[in-house]
Amino acid sequence: MYPSYLQPPLEFKLVDSKGIPCRAKFWPSKKPCQTYLLFIPGTLQVTEADVGNPGVISYYDEFLSVLHEESPNTTILGLSLAGHEEYELSAPLSLQEQIDNKVRIVDMISSSAPFMNLSSSSTASGDTKPKLVVMGHSVGAYIALQVLKQRPLTVDHLFLLFPTISHIGKGSVFGRFSSIMTSLPGSAKLLSWLTFLLRLIFPIPLLALILRLGHNLPGTSLTTTLSKFFNPSSVQSFCHLAKFEFREIRELDVDSLVKYSKRITAYYAVKDRWVPSFARDQIISIINTNGGDAIVCNEGFPHSFSLGTPPPPQSSSRFLLSRACTLFVLCVY
Repeated sequence: MYPSYLQPPLEFKLVDSKGIPCRAKFWPSKKPCQTYLLFIPGTLQVTEADVGNPGVISYYDEFLSVLHEESPNTTILGLSLAGHEEYELSAPLSLQEQIDNKVRIVDMISSSAPFMNLSSSSTASGDTKPKLVVMGHSVGAYIALQVLKQRPLTVDHLFLLFPTISHIGKGSVFGRFSSIMTSLPGSAKLLSWLTFLLRLIFPIPLLALILRLGHNLPGTSLTTTLSKFFNPSSVQSFCHLAKFEFREIRELDVDSLVKYSKRITAYYAVKDRWVPSFARDQIISIINTNGGDAIVCNEGFPHSFSLGTPPPPQSSSRFLLSRACTLFVLCVY
């Protein structure tokens, strides 16, 4: 399908209209594009059992590649959160600044091909613009919802994977503890310096061994974790962002959820350390009552699927990925 040197995902540096860079990965559609998917990763998936995801797109390579295979008419653009990779910023971004960055990228997408390359003749012959779908995982779902609120005429649909869009600090004891720790003055800077010292003391091969012993991370996730979690600048960025997440993702924006429910598909885990059951049940009820589609995954697909968390014995990772992909295709076609 593609020359060997253009095998997706294509990786590049994407700079928004204000000059803020982030890492991007691109999967072009195999057939005429009907859906353009913008994927926003989750953050702070650190639990007692899991190493977390610092908002880095590389954790989702397998998931997005399967989605690309299952949806040949879908073009996919996946983004890391700005400042969470080697493209360092002068200062880490707040949650609102991350949202603003994604809004500007949506503006760039909507003013570029394939949205702006339809001539009047092609429109008359029945060709239509692709649907623009924003898919967010975890806190990325919260960002996606804010993007829809700011660009309701541009974004056609949201697909929210294990969304944390309210009461983020109440899902577990660990969540409440994290909320307190990240609120301490200078905590992000302190963790950045501790990471720097850790890199000086322990060589990367030894860190890899420690991670292998303590966590069941596959090769891709292990490599990504070592390169991003032990980068002082990245650590400062996602710890700084976490402070704003715990501060701002609290009460549910019921009015917006009711208003946009018909354009929302939400996919929840049975048990989720970052989503309290009462919050999940409230969101599912609102979305389904107002014409949207929100379900609970009964196959055991976990919140931390992007980290290589193993599925239940009776299911395969690829099956679970394909299950989510099928839901995605049904909601947009």
